[in-house]
Amino acid sequence: EEGEFDVREVISILTALDAGSYTNNVHPIAAYSGKDACLRRFASDDHRGAYEKLYDIAGDALEMWDWIQYYLPGHYNERGPEPGTGGKFGLLTGVKVTSRRAKHLPFIGKETDYDTPTGYIYPILSAFRAMLVEDAGRWKWGNGVDPIRLIEEGIAAEIFISSVRESINNHRNPNRTGKDAQAWTSAYQAARILYLERISP
Repeated sequence: EEGEFDVREVISILTALDAGSYTNNVHPIAAYSGKDACLRRFASDDHRGAYEKLYDIAGDALEMWDWIQYYLPGHYNERGPEPGTGGKFGLLTGVKVTSRRAKHLPFIGKETDYDTPTGYIYPILSAFRAMLVEDAGRWKWGNGVDPIRLIEEGIAAEIFISSVRESINNHRNPNRTGKDAQAWTSAYQAARILYLERISP
């Protein structure tokens, strides 16, 4: 059915957080590059269990998708391109400043003046796999993690600056960044380090 958000994107967002099917070296790049493949995967009996394990955090995942877009530009402008120097998010390749009409973020009911390429968002979102633990056959956030609070505090921007931004500089192409395995690996490793250093007991 027609609507504000394509169901394939919803399934791709869940795929990005599938901590059981992907590792610290093998990443769900298809979440960005293969929406139809993710849909087929979702519909297959072989992978049904993998998605069922994500249902408890599905609401968080969708909100995280929007909160990253909402907070990332401001945090980057405050902290990037290098820590303490500030940055200009609107000048990054592929980013559009929506001067006439703000972009609506349907899962949180807010708007942003920046249209950020999804090739930049997916590696950040997927990096939060590093903070998931399995409990009774379901994925949950480890050690009481509140991923939305972490995004609000700037962790998504830290992951972006330390990993995705380098790929943007190298490729100058959002699509290539979205498919860049090194960007996904660096983002995951950054999230893992942040989790182990700041959150784990």
